[in-house]
Amino acid sequence: MRMCLFQLGFPKDKAHRLHIRVGQCLLRLNHVEDARQHFERALDQLTSSGPSTSKLLSLARSGLVECQEGSTTSAPPPAWQCVRAPQPVLTADEDENGTPEMCHLVAAASNTVRLRNAGSERGWTLELTRDVSVGDVLLVDRPYASRLNKECFFTHCYHCYTRCQNLRPCTGCSQVGFCSESCAEKACSSPSSPAHGLGRHCYECDSLLPCLLLDNYAGWPKSSSESIGGTDVAHLAFACVADTDSNSLLDFVCRTGRYQDTSGHQAFVGAVARATPPAVFDPGDYASAAWLVANTEHRSPADLWQRTVAAVFLTYCLSIGGYPLTWFEDCGLVCDAPSPQNRRPDRLPASWAAACLLYHLQSVPSNAHSYAETLFPSHDDLRCAEVRALASCLYPSLSLVNHSCDPVVVRNCAANATCSLTALRPLAAGSELLDCYCAHYALQCRAERQAAIASQYCFVCACDACTHNWPGLSAEPLPGTRIFLKCPRCSKRFSLAEAKCTNCGDNAGRKRYTELVEVELPRRLEMSLSGHVTGNSLAWSRTLLEELAELLSRPAPAWDMGQELYKILLTLADGNWCMEPTTP
Repeated sequence: MRMCLFQLGFPKDKAHRLHIRVGQCLLRLNHVEDARQHFERALDQLTSSGPSTSKLLSLARSGLVECQEGSTTSAPPPAWQCVRAPQPVLTADEDENGTPEMCHLVAAASNTVRLRNAGSERGWTLELTRDVSVGDVLLVDRPYASRLNKECFFTHCYHCYTRCQNLRPCTGCSQVGFCSESCAEKACSSPSSPAHGLGRHCYECDSLLPCLLLDNYAGWPKSSSESIGGTDVAHLAFACVADTDSNSLLDFVCRTGRYQDTSGHQAFVGAVARATPPAVFDPGDYASAAWLVANTEHRSPADLWQRTVAAVFLTYCLSIGGYPLTWFEDCGLVCDAPSPQNRRPDRLPASWAAACLLYHLQSVPSNAHSYAETLFPSHDDLRCAEVRALASCLYPSLSLVNHSCDPVVVRNCAANATCSLTALRPLAAGSELLDCYCAHYALQCRAERQAAIASQYCFVCACDACTHNWPGLSAEPLPGTRIFLKCPRCSKRFSLAEAKCTNCGDNAGRKRYTELVEVELPRRLEMSLSGHVTGNSLAWSRTLLEELAELLSRPAPAWDMGQELYKILLTLADGNWCMEPTTP
């Protein structure tokens, strides 16, 4: 408003007209209080400026009447919404005094989660050091590096990933936009240490960005079964180097400065660097991002060749973008590998940068996660919820969590690309944190799940759901004899087909199943999916999961449905979601 009146030279003697028009617009947007202020300003100017047309006075007065009427009625929720919940608070142990661990996890709850080597089969993993309850926030991670997905370039801010109807175009290219001048400045600033993890545009502007979205790493025919590619992987691998200060990267490679006590970069010393984790596992430190598994030993020569071609090309793009590198004329065709005996160069050799990029091109597919939001078409129908992946992120701490098709935690995205892990069931101390890398067993058959896992993560899943081939929700209903309850009196298992516990004769478990699963769960599920979500809906669903954990043995379809309901309510309360009506 001020910009229209003063910066653009709008005539002051006609300001009342503009106030009326702005008030009318704000009123239609249900911004009642803001509209009232503009109508009052219009009236003040009309009455103080002498004779005025009765039409303008009538418009200002009728606007105030509408504001008065609007303030006494509840406005309907806006049709379009974009919500980014604040970063959740870790659920801390009351007794924070414990035995110091070999690796301090900055992203984890104090004295709750620790890093442990589970051997050659499972590798490094995260486990609990105390009992936790459903809904406890166990880990809040931020990405070391991240990049907006190509499909969202014109709908979301390239820096903070907020949905935006009116992006501010980048001043250096026509590829991306930002929600504010502040985001544009942060995205285009030089990398710092520690990294903030949000989207950067520093070394990829000026029409360079499309070159980084490599769909085919070596130009091999797409019909070839050995042809590999992936725009998200190439872009995020590039970001892992581009978002790292060149001096910090050089120090890490050469083991100098604050990295003098590290094991070296896997690009040069191999997986031996993973024998010991960083003493402080900080998601903003390159040492954490470079410690993650690369699965080089599981890759074919054809795979490694194509990633090498991509690494060389991305290094050239990095140099064109302005990242400080030393090229052949200054250090020879290939610079000697870094070692304690060789002096640290003043600038990062291009061949070293290419080696780092090759490592990240292998590491990203096995460690990256999606930063996402949930789309709802309307407030009164949550059945058609759809998850939209916004950005590819390298979350160092989340990458330490192993996989199960029947996970015990759920990922939840919040503002500023943060991602948290929340417990889905009561867990005892010593339990391993297990996330789901692909589809849940209840939503996809075993053959498809295992094929997807083996292709991207280089292992064959052997979780309980895969080992025993648990049926999904879409499969034929399980016979009653295959659903087992846990007797609340003697803790023994008995079949749902029985009217009472076959061990002690108590029927409390069967009665509670009828009340909870056959009556209460369907009623609450229908209410929630119809948009009748209240302030205590999340607390109720959390209590439901606690009770189901005491009552049922897995697998149990009712438990799975309860978990899915909890995930939706958790997103609405503490996550990212957008209300976007479908076009009729």
